[in-house]
Amino acid sequence: MYSLPMSTVCVFHDGKGKLDPLTDLRPSFDIRTGALTTLERMDRSFGITAGIWVPDEYRGMRCDHHDRPVNEITSKSVLCLNGRWVDAHDAADLDMNQALVCGDEVLAAHITAEQAENFLRTGELDPTVETTMACAEKILHRPWDVIRFLSDMLQKDLHLLDRGGSRVGEGVVVIGSHDIDISPAAKVYPTVVLDSEKGPIYIAQNAVIRPRAIIMGPAYIGPDTIIQDGAVIRPGVAFGPVCKVGGEVGSCIIQGYSNKGHDGYLGDSYLGEWVNFGAGTITSNLKNTYGNVRARNQADEQPQDTGLMYLGSIVGDHVKTAIGTRLLTGTVLMTGAQITDNVPPPKFVDRFAWISPAGTSTYEIDKFITVAKRVLQRRNEQLPDPCVTRLRALHK
Repeated sequence: MYSLPMSTVCVFHDGKGKLDPLTDLRPSFDIRTGALTTLERMDRSFGITAGIWVPDEYRGMRCDHHDRPVNEITSKSVLCLNGRWVDAHDAADLDMNQALVCGDEVLAAHITAEQAENFLRTGELDPTVETTMACAEKILHRPWDVIRFLSDMLQKDLHLLDRGGSRVGEGVVVIGSHDIDISPAAKVYPTVVLDSEKGPIYIAQNAVIRPRAIIMGPAYIGPDTIIQDGAVIRPGVAFGPVCKVGGEVGSCIIQGYSNKGHDGYLGDSYLGEWVNFGAGTITSNLKNTYGNVRARNQADEQPQDTGLMYLGSIVGDHVKTAIGTRLLTGTVLMTGAQITDNVPPPKFVDRFAWISPAGTSTYEIDKFITVAKRVLQRRNEQLPDPCVTRLRALHK
C-alpha cells in the first residue's frame, strides 16, 4: 500500500487506445484486468477512495455504483492515474508537480486541483509540470492486452485481496502449498479438487463449486459465481460476479454476469458482461503454425500481429452463441453480436451483427434492448437509461 498524504487519487478514462469492445459500455478502469478491475486494484494499492473522471457518455451508465466523486476534484492536490495503466505502482514515487508520460500519453500526474481540472478536461498538462518518460509495460492499447497482462496481474491481485483463511470442507481434495482462501459464505461440495501447486486459489462470498469440479491456481472465483459439475478450471482464470462456468477453461477473464455453463473449451480469452455461450461452444487459442496470432477489433483495419502465441477470443457485452459454435484463433465478437450458425463466424464480427445460416443481418435495436432488459431482470438488475442511450449510439 502506498501513502499519499494531503492528496487524493483521481482515476481517469483518457479515451486513447483502441479497446473496443471492452470500453463500449464501461470506462477503461472498470475492465477486469486480473482478479480485480484496474480501479479496484488502484484503490487497494493506494489505500484511499479514488475519484473518477469520465467523458459524458459514461456518466450514469456505469459510474453511479462506484459511490465516489465523479468528475469532481475534492482536494487541493491530486494524483491523476490513467485508467489504462493496469499496474500503476511507479506513480507512488511522484512528487508534486511531476508527471509520468509515455509518448503523448500521460500515465500519471501529481498536480494541484486547478491543474488537474484543466488536464482532465483538455488532456493537456500545465507546461510547468515536470514530465518524465516512463516505460509503459502494462498500459492497455488493444483488447488482447488484458490477456497479455493477465498472469502478472492475477498474481498481484491474489495478494491484495482480503484473506479469510482456508475453510476446506470434508471430502474436498487439496493439492499444493499455495494459499487457498474460501469465503465462509461460499459452498464447496465434496469431491471438488483444489490444486494450488501453481498458484493461490480465492473463492469469494456466495460462490458455489459443484461436485467433481477441478480448480487449478492461480484462480479467482468471484461472488455468486457457480462452477458447474465436473468443470476443469485450468490455471490463470479471473471470473467476476454472478457467472456460470462449466467445461474446460484456462487463462481467461470473465468480466461478470456471463454464462459459459456447458462443455466446450475456452482458453486465453476475455468475455464481457451478459454473454451467453451455447452448449459446446469452443475457442481455438493456438495456430497450427505456432506463430503469433493476428487479430483486429476495428472494422476499417487489417488484422495485426498481437505478439501473442496464445489468444482465443475477445467477446464484447451481450454476445450470444449457438450450440456447437466454433470460434477461430483470435476471433473478436463486438458488442451485441449474435452467432446462430454452426459454421465458424468471421474472425471479426461487428457490433449487433446477427449471423445465421441465411447470412448476416443487423440486430434491430429496439428488439435488442427488449431482450437485454429481459436478461438483466433475470439477475435482478436493470438496464439504466444512459446505457440504453449508449447502446443506440453504438448501433448507429
